[in-house]
Amino acid sequence: ADEGYITDDFEETDPIFTASPAFEIQDEDIENWDEAYQWGNHADEGYITDDFEETDPIFTASPAFDILAEDIENWDEAYQWGNHADEGYLDDDFEETDPVFSASPAADISSSDISNWDNKQEAITGSSEGDMLYWDGNEWVEVTAGDNYQTLTFCDGAPVWTSNGACPDLAVGDYFGGGIVVYIFQSGDPGYVEGEVNGIIASLSDQSTGIEWGCRDDLISGTSQDIGTGQANTIKIATRCDDSNTAANLANNYVLNGYNDWFLPSLDELVILYDNRDLIGGFVDDRYWSSSESSASSARFVNFETGVSNLVAVKDNSYRVRLIRVF
Repeated sequence: ADEGYITDDFEETDPIFTASPAFEIQDEDIENWDEAYQWGNHADEGYITDDFEETDPIFTASPAFDILAEDIENWDEAYQWGNHADEGYLDDDFEETDPVFSASPAADISSSDISNWDNKQEAITGSSEGDMLYWDGNEWVEVTAGDNYQTLTFCDGAPVWTSNGACPDLAVGDYFGGGIVVYIFQSGDPGYVEGEVNGIIASLSDQSTGIEWGCRDDLISGTSQDIGTGQANTIKIATRCDDSNTAANLANNYVLNGYNDWFLPSLDELVILYDNRDLIGGFVDDRYWSSSESSASSARFVNFETGVSNLVAVKDNSYRVRLIRVF
């Protein structure tokens, strides 16, 4: 005992064994291991070894593979809502109806319709840049591209390229361009263009019941009586005459029905208005100024009461004005 030998009251403690993983091994564990040992070398038999890596092709291919914890939480929450069928949710015998689609114009579209449209789409092809199509009531008709600055005008149910918006069959008496057509230019008239329809449009009412021609004793010079010269006359008068309250100045600044190119008619153009006065309407039996100057002190007018033209009056007389424009 003095030398450190074991005595009767010695109590064994084994800190190494109690701390060992073998401390918890039971008799049942030893029996199981003995039985497994009889099976042979596990590595040779295809059993799992230390370097085995687990893969689960069945699970990764499963729809459940991408389920997240968040999904499970959402489903758990939905489960708490109760029986979905009882709450008005879809059940197994639910039959889908779609009142929105059935009421839609597309509801009656058939595969035949789609095929026809595809075929028509293939047929709708232009031959050059700028070509267009219009529906004539029976089929699509091609409109070839026009020239630069032409206007596409709707004429008798069909679009037509024009230089001024006038249909090829535009005639005297047609309402067009802010007024009524009173004259179609003929070969030899200023403004005539071969192959085009051009002419004179009259406003439907008087623009003044009494205004001076203006610039009495000032020779404007260079005005004409001929058809197609009224616009040039008006510009000359307005440019060279400083009087503000004149027939030409009124015309030069007048805007009517969206057009600002109205002018005082030349004498011969004013005669056309007289000849078509019933067609145009709105005239009274009175004197109307033309843009044709007679002298430094006088200008020409037409008496719409008698029909006498080429009359001359001093420029400071106040006569009526009816404006025109060309197309």
